[in-house]
Amino acid sequence: MALKMTNREVDGVSVVALDGRIVLGEESNALREKVKSLIAAGKKKIVLNMDNVTFIDSAGLGTLVAAHHSVKSQGASLRLCHLGSKFQEVLQITKLLTVFDVFNSEAEAVASFVPFLSPAASALQANEHGSEIETGPALLARRDQPALILGCAPTQVNERAGAAERKMTPGSPLLSPF
Repeated sequence: MALKMTNREVDGVSVVALDGRIVLGEESNALREKVKSLIAAGKKKIVLNMDNVTFIDSAGLGTLVAAHHSVKSQGASLRLCHLGSKFQEVLQITKLLTVFDVFNSEAEAVASFVPFLSPAASALQANEHGSEIETGPALLARRDQPALILGCAPTQVNERAGAAERKMTPGSPLLSPF
């Protein structure tokens, strides 16, 4: 049975639904070519939905690892979702579960590409020196990057008991990482 692949866009993410077996031969080659074509088309966010994969052999695992490597080397990201319990166990035994970003559902995998934004900051934040930074109208934070204060610029620095207190005022076009 040939591997069927259905590609669609969801919130700027290329989702490829796989149906069938990922085994040595035509099936592995088709998956490899599909991932290559997505990268060539400039797609940087790819999810492989494994919900209807009925069997995968060692060549299929190798194809997934090669796809992961190809995507990463092009500055893109690959996620897997809807792994069956047996497939998840195989990935765990082979330690490949630590290589792939795996999600229970397609929605979770797609959402993982969207950066986390915190609500507008209205209270004081403590910086690494223990001083307080009065934040302006919006504090944006990603899970993997430092937060940015938008629409604020430092206007005053006072020394108090050896610690600097920075007061920020709204309205400046400056982006201040902290």
